[in-house]
Amino acid sequence: MSEGDFGHCLFFVEDGTAEVLAHGERVGSVGPGDVVGEVAVLASGRRVASVIATSPVRVIALFKRDVWALEDSAPEASRRLRAAIEDHVPHDPATAAPD
Repeated sequence: MSEGDFGHCLFFVEDGTAEVLAHGERVGSVGPGDVVGEVAVLASGRRVASVIATSPVRVIALFKRDVWALEDSAPEASRRLRAAIEDHVPHDPATAAPD
């Protein structure tokens, strides 16, 4: 997954590990139970980081249309997924929607 690419799906990491790079700098790592690609799918449309496997990785892909289907069929799962991006999306108080 490359920074700047358009994101059509997000990935749930089932097995393995990967490094997360933003602007060429290592900003974290992911492993089993983590989700990557959610920012592009739920917020910006573009990948905000690159993810490079550091071991064999097995993931489950969830396409954008499937994520939106969660809104109706599994609202709690949708809420939790959206909450997962809170720490990954830059917040600009000037453009934030009122509560």
